[in-house]
Amino acid sequence: MSRRQYSLALLFLMGCLVSLGAILTRQSVPDIQLSDYSAYSCQTGTQVESSLKLHLAIPIFIKTIAETLCQSESIRQEYNSVIVSWKPRDAITAADIIDSQFSLLMGRKHTFTGLVPTFETSYKPLEPKVNFTEYPVYWFSRAPFAQNSYSQLVGKRIGIINDKVSHTHYLLPLTALAEANVHLDQVELHYYDNAYKLYDAFKNEQIDLISSGAWFEHELAGHVYKSLITADANIGDIFVSNQLSKLQQCEIYRAIQPFIQFINQLTQNRQLQPATQNSDIGRCQ
Repeated sequence: MSRRQYSLALLFLMGCLVSLGAILTRQSVPDIQLSDYSAYSCQTGTQVESSLKLHLAIPIFIKTIAETLCQSESIRQEYNSVIVSWKPRDAITAADIIDSQFSLLMGRKHTFTGLVPTFETSYKPLEPKVNFTEYPVYWFSRAPFAQNSYSQLVGKRIGIINDKVSHTHYLLPLTALAEANVHLDQVELHYYDNAYKLYDAFKNEQIDLISSGAWFEHELAGHVYKSLITADANIGDIFVSNQLSKLQQCEIYRAIQPFIQFINQLTQNRQLQPATQNSDIGRCQ
């Protein structure tokens, strides 16, 4: 092949590639739908076009709660699926509250009323009322540590979660730094998507300090030091939409019993036991 023939062939090939590229760019490429890894859903088997959505603070007994509700006759009559999510609480928007997108919300009342002052016109506390136990929150460190020691905080790698309404893993540690007169630019903050990743980072010695409840100590191998930040943290309350019937509220109350009992055992730093029948369930009729 002569040089001239080679050049013509190369130009022809390049022209084909450009034409092919132009054709492809005109094609309608469907958006890729990613799975939601912060939610679990199940189907009720009915044809109604509505989903029962619950939002809890942490992914504990999520599958059990969803599957229990999917088997409930009163839920099946009005919903074709149940979705239980555990996204960061600051992912809840004012529009979610106004439109009652979630039939159940777990969090602190002041957080929701801060978004929507008329929050109580759309939601009310779940009945019978769920009483979560207050619990202490500590700094955890692998080196000797005193909470109010400015010198022991400066320069430390401190882990928090990327949830600005989390008391245990965001607000309380940042408040403790401020009370010790430590500015944020004097420490090395590491942000994590959830508490599980935060705990793993501490276990792998990627960070020096984290804040948590007393239960975290049981997960650690070897000796750690802890210093009290507060003695009376609260995980929040459970609210339900005013649009739910009394029977549907009762079904939800029954379904979340394992979750409630687990949280209270955890915050009281007691050995975890299998869920038992709650005497208040009899009042939910």
